[in-house]
Amino acid sequence: MKNMNVLHIGEGAHWAGIEAHLSALLGELRRMPEIDRLALIVFNQGLLSQRIEAMGLETICLPRKRKFDWSVLRQITRIINTQKTSIIHTHGYLASIYGMLATIFARQRQHHIITLHQRAAEQVSWKMRLYVKTMMFMAKIMRVHFVAVSKDVRASVLQRISLHDDEITVIYNGIVCDDSSRMETDKAKMGLDPQKKAIGIVGRLVKGKGHHFFIRLSKALSEIREDLEFLIIGDGPLADEIRLNIKQMNMDGNIKMLGFRSDVIDYINCLDILTLCSDHEGIPYVVLEALKCRTPIVSTNVGGIPEVISSGYNGILTGHGDCEEMKSKILELLDRPSMLNMITQNGYDTLLNKFSTPKMAQETVALYRKILSEKGEKND
Repeated sequence: MKNMNVLHIGEGAHWAGIEAHLSALLGELRRMPEIDRLALIVFNQGLLSQRIEAMGLETICLPRKRKFDWSVLRQITRIINTQKTSIIHTHGYLASIYGMLATIFARQRQHHIITLHQRAAEQVSWKMRLYVKTMMFMAKIMRVHFVAVSKDVRASVLQRISLHDDEITVIYNGIVCDDSSRMETDKAKMGLDPQKKAIGIVGRLVKGKGHHFFIRLSKALSEIREDLEFLIIGDGPLADEIRLNIKQMNMDGNIKMLGFRSDVIDYINCLDILTLCSDHEGIPYVVLEALKCRTPIVSTNVGGIPEVISSGYNGILTGHGDCEEMKSKILELLDRPSMLNMITQNGYDTLLNKFSTPKMAQETVALYRKILSEKGEKND
């Protein structure tokens, strides 16, 4: 089989799960001998494009003047034709719509893969629901192959559209596991109080991530223990609303809002407990980062998280919206260092075995190979 010419397309506007996924995946795919050419198109210049360029990979930024920009579509089509792209791999609903339309207009036939990073049913705005419906409709007509980052995401797709088993593949997110020695361990250097236990939530400040729940949880914990400090790391459209809620709960002096941090891995490494309070998730990268840092995880039992965390073995899962249960589990962990050590070591072992970047890249290349082979057989 000829080597592969692969083009990835993503938004790149913020640093969130999709951007972390692309950075990890492309960083590993560039080492795969089967890949002859690898490039990334983004619609926004940002941290993702900077990191991909730093890897020495071709990165093309095509800023949009509006949500749907015909000039950007023409440029993507031209790139596909010029580079003789064999596989287009897209991430995010809007990027996928652009990619599918470019596939239609291109002179040669490509295979299109869409990675879905979260449940299709969890979009709240009418615009996002429209993008999802449009993407799903086009993907069904064009026989696009889906990659789901968890079994839960796969199940949500199968509820929306009728697919054969071989039209959607689960490939878990992966993370680099061998650079933990470079992470900061000194709390004081990160502006934290070494005499206190740090409990944090990390993620975009958007609906569904449970930041208001985290504020209530912090309030409940602070009423029992005085040796705790709480961190909210991330930015997003709900920043002012969350800040107001903190003030209303009289938690100004207890909760620090740190905004977006490019050194977020150092903060995760300094946390005593990472919480996830989400309504839904795929396979969130912050969980994998915490496993890598050997930071204990207490999370709501939603989405793809139980595919990573087995409660009591490598983390703790609690009922969604159950503040009392999460509070008691956190207090139990803080009082049982032997249990903390056990679950964090088990967590790191889980990461090595199931969620490494080599495993993710190998499974991705195997999918590319399978799709190209099927194409060749059909052409014959």
